[in-house]
Amino acid sequence: MNLIQNLNDDIQSHHRQGHNLLEMISDLSDEEVDVFTSNDISDLKTEAEGLGLRYQRVAESSNHLHNKANVSLEELKKYKDEMVPFGEYE
Repeated sequence: MNLIQNLNDDIQSHHRQGHNLLEMISDLSDEEVDVFTSNDISDLKTEAEGLGLRYQRVAESSNHLHNKANVSLEELKKYKDEMVPFGEYE
C-alpha cells in the first residue's frame, strides 16, 4: 500500500514540472523565434500535447489504482474482523 501511495505522490509532485514544460513550449511556439522553423514548432506542440495526454492518463490511472487498493484494504480489514467471531465460535 505504501508503494502505491509513494507512486501516486511522485506522479503528483511532477505535475508542476510537467505543466511548466508544456507552458514553456506553448510560449515558445507563440513567440516568433527565428531559430526554429514552423515545422519544428509544430512538432514541439504535437509532442507537448502528447506528453500532456500521457501524463494525464498516468495520473488518472495511479489515482484509480490507489483508490482500488484502499477499497481492497478496507475489505480485507472487514473480513479479518468478521473472522474473529468465527474463530471464537469453534
